[in-house]
Amino acid sequence: MEIMNQNDPRIKQAFDSLDITSGKLAELFADYRPILNGERHITDEHLRMLIHVCDRTLQDYRSKGLLPYFKLTKKVLYKDNLL
Repeated sequence: MEIMNQNDPRIKQAFDSLDITSGKLAELFADYRPILNGERHITDEHLRMLIHVCDRTLQDYRSKGLLPYFKLTKKVLYKDNLL
C-alpha cells in the first residue's frame, strides 16, 4: 500500500483544485442576495396544518386582514415568525 505525503504531485493537484474551486465559489457568492430579504416563509398548506384550520378559514383570515401574507405567482406565503 502506497502512502502519499505532501510532496506527492497528486496531493498538490488536489489542493490546487480546491483553491480554484474556493475562488470560484467566492466569486459566485460575492454578489449573492437572498431572495425575499432572507426571511423564511411558510405556505398556505403548512400554516393550515400548524393551526388546524381549513382553506376557507385561512381565506377568511386573509380577507379580514388578520393574517399578513403575499402571493408569489400562485403560492400564498406567510412570514415564518407569524406564529
